[in-house]
Amino acid sequence: MWAANLGAIELHTLPVTRFEPERPLCVVFDLDPGPPAGLVECCRAALRLRGELLERGMETFAKASGSRGLHVVAPTPGASFEDTRALARSLARTMAEREPGAMTDRPAPAARRGRVLIDWAQNGHRRSLVAPYSLRAATIPTASVPLTWAEIEAAAETGDPDGLWFGPRRTLERLRRVGDPFDPVAAPPRP
Repeated sequence: MWAANLGAIELHTLPVTRFEPERPLCVVFDLDPGPPAGLVECCRAALRLRGELLERGMETFAKASGSRGLHVVAPTPGASFEDTRALARSLARTMAEREPGAMTDRPAPAARRGRVLIDWAQNGHRRSLVAPYSLRAATIPTASVPLTWAEIEAAAETGDPDGLWFGPRRTLERLRRVGDPFDPVAAPPRP
């Protein structure tokens, strides 16, 4: 009711709890496609990113941004913003160097054309990200919906991202049917 009263459509949250505002809950990667790249290319980049994080022993979660890309997060208990920012920046650079035709870590429009930007800059104090299940302000609103890795793998394999787009009704139906794949990130244990 409070958000509706403010006329808010998009809800953006900080990656912290009120108990530890200086400790991020996770490292965040915002995968944003530069046309003609699209959501399928983001899925492929997300799978590579997941592999890199798994090699570091980090569990990963993903969600559709509700716009053009994906968000990949990995819980970082005890880490500082300096830790998560350094990890994200290093990993984005490494991935861009390995696959310069598919990914970039540079936000300049010329660097992004046809590539997926691995935006590491979201890992900082006062940087927010659209919340899971938030609608996006658009002519036809879509939602930022937590996804399973199987859904991302299917889109990457088939080249068909249609199953990764969610409007309000489909989002609620899916939540009832599948549950919340993002729950371990969104509801960390209290100290």
